[in-house]
Amino acid sequence: MLVLAAIGLIAAHTARAAESTVHLRGTSALVPVAQKIAEAHMAKDADATIVIRAADSEPGLKSLLDGTTDIAMVSGDIPAEMEKRAKAMGLKLEVQTVAQDAIVPVVHPTNPISSLSMDQLTAIYGGSTTDWAEVGGKEHEMAVLVLPAISGTASGWKHAVLGDRIQTAKAEPLALKALKAKVAATPDAIGYMGLSAVDGTVKPVSVDGIAANTDTIRKGSYPIRRQLSLVTSSASSAAARQFVSRFLSSEAQAAMAASGLVPVQ
Repeated sequence: MLVLAAIGLIAAHTARAAESTVHLRGTSALVPVAQKIAEAHMAKDADATIVIRAADSEPGLKSLLDGTTDIAMVSGDIPAEMEKRAKAMGLKLEVQTVAQDAIVPVVHPTNPISSLSMDQLTAIYGGSTTDWAEVGGKEHEMAVLVLPAISGTASGWKHAVLGDRIQTAKAEPLALKALKAKVAATPDAIGYMGLSAVDGTVKPVSVDGIAANTDTIRKGSYPIRRQLSLVTSSASSAAARQFVSRFLSSEAQAAMAASGLVPVQ
């Protein structure tokens, strides 16, 4: 009887642990702050386990729909095909915006260019401008870098900069870490990334003379902005929804600000 009771207690503990484990997957823009919020959450709830995996927005959403993650971390809007797939599965996607960020063009620190217009960016990423001399820089062919198509940041950039135009075939797709490293090592490169990812190894470029910062993002004057959201579905657990709500606490929003993001509250 004692053995059976012990087995029952172990099974109950295992079930509680499974119910309180929350998996997040998606945009790397939210990973650092999500880890800090997760640590605080687990410190307050001994039964909670939070597992965070960096990926891009689309893989995060796919994992949410196939049931291998509880919360998708998403940059920008939900792709129409994901909405359609969720509807076909009988699921409703629930989006909670937790922060705002900017997408900024970046160049090598020695590049003399400090501002580009939206028209110039469109010409560069559309392929009609190929040399730095055409935008006031030193004569040399540009190395145009982009993030992978499955990235929410890439989608936001293309929507803002290119619209319906076709991206230059010469653009080289790289994951964020590799893109930043190549810009830092290549004097003639241009790329883009979320403002929160910019560090001293690359030089952010203003757009239409407006620098990306907390003030210009909040006011909406910086032209290339994005929302960062947590997405659950109608099948997500109560533990997942509880963790999403923690992102809107004053402590979590302060952590957002400290990480370089713009809080929504």
